[in-house]
Amino acid sequence: MFLLGLGGGFFDCNLYAGLFDVVAPRFRSAAMGMYLCGAFFLGCPATWVLGKVGEHYSLQAGMAIFGGTYALGATAIFLARMLFFKKDCVDFCRK
Repeated sequence: MFLLGLGGGFFDCNLYAGLFDVVAPRFRSAAMGMYLCGAFFLGCPATWVLGKVGEHYSLQAGMAIFGGTYALGATAIFLARMLFFKKDCVDFCRK
């Protein structure tokens, strides 16, 4: 549980900083709104999906599926960082 909390803290502390590194200042508020809208749109049904998986299989299977999707998301972020960050960085990268 400690490692989960620590990982969550590192993730949360970079939400805004990572987004603001690649979005021009005049678009940052709109980008943040769209980002949070997408997060809630995808995150809200997660508890319902977990309940349905728990009914048919087990809650352990549901948590394993969620862990897999978390790992896929982390992989996508890592790839985006490696492939696109230097090209898209707007503030400190070009100094």
